[in-house]
Amino acid sequence: MRSKILLGLFGLGSILALGGCGSSTLGDGFPEKQNCSSCHGSEESFAPPEGVRGQTATTDIAVGAHQTHLKAGHVRGPVECSECHVVPASIEQQGHIDQLPAEVTFGELATNGGASPSWERQSATCSGVYCHGATLKGGKVEAPVWTR
Repeated sequence: MRSKILLGLFGLGSILALGGCGSSTLGDGFPEKQNCSSCHGSEESFAPPEGVRGQTATTDIAVGAHQTHLKAGHVRGPVECSECHVVPASIEQQGHIDQLPAEVTFGELATNGGASPSWERQSATCSGVYCHGATLKGGKVEAPVWTR
């Protein structure tokens, strides 16, 4: 299993060669410091900005509204990463280090009240998400653009 992961890693060498993953690596190609911010985000926040390719602009799809979602709002607390992504138990978990872009999934909050969320990468929009009014009376931003 580990060898398959490593083969995938070396096949995707461009990911490991990124400046955001640090300069020190273990013999198996993993960053010496193995936590979420080893390859994306920062010590303060595991989510972008900074994307795995160094992106920092919120107009870049890799960065977008990550920070907005991680801060408490007027009617909610911070949104957990697991509401939109599979959060791996370890850096070596199958499916974690593979091809970009990161898969968008939806957790309990996003599907609350029978909502049926979806993500459209081409337009950088999610829709049908509980959090943005899909099943709430008076929802105003039912299909927000991620990069605004």
